[in-house]
Formats: sequence, C-alpha cells, structure tokens
Amino acid sequence: MKKIVLQANFEKFTSRHDRTYKLEFGTPELSGKDTGAFGDLLKCEGVLYFSEIEMSDNDLSEIDKITEEQAEQFGGKAKTKSQRLRNTLYIYWEQLGSKDDFQAFYEKKMESLISLIQEKLN
Repeated sequence: MKKIVLQANFEKFTSRHDRTYKLEFGTPELSGKDTGAFGDLLKCEGVLYFSEIEMSDNDLSEIDKITEEQAEQFGGKAKTKSQRLRNTLYIYWEQLGSKDDFQAFYEKKMESLISLIQEKLN
C-alpha cells in the first residue's frame, strides 16, 4: 500500500455536476521522491485523512491499520465501472467546454459506445 504523509493547506473545494467534490491542497516544495510518488498514485482511489494539527506517530499507526473493509465505512468503497465511466465522461465534458447539457452529452456518448461495441458483434 503506497501512502504519502506531508504538510498541506486545504485551499479550495468545488462541487461538481455529478454531486462529487474536488478538493485542492497546497503543499510546501516537494522532493523528487514525493513528486514521483504522487505521479504513481494519480487516478488511484484512497482514503484522505486531514487534520488541522500535526499528526502523532500514534495517529499514523492508526491510519496504517485501516483495511479495505474499514475504508468503505469512510466512503472509500470503490466505484462501480459504470460510475467510473460516468465520472470520466463528466470530466471530459468539462474539458470540452461544457457547451451542452451533461445528461444529453452522456446519453449521446453512451449510445456511441454501445454502437461501437455492437458493430463488433457477429
């Protein structure tokens, strides 16, 4: 299990159309090792523990004890494949400029994907 523990400032949160939130943190200058570790964890799901005060060694050991089962209690349950696809399409829609209604965009893309797969069937 990869993990990163570092000082961070909670700077911003933004609500998204799909009822999720985007959290932004600022950090002091990161070492190359920490930067690489974040790159390795990009797009991975995990558990976020944020404390207004410094964490003790005891806090860190308690976090290390969290199992996948316990993580579900904190909302760490893995998303279904369909949830991941919908969220990915939402981010893509945002990056395209969010011109149309997301639901219409989603339905069009899903129909396109279904058609693409159906074409490959006998």
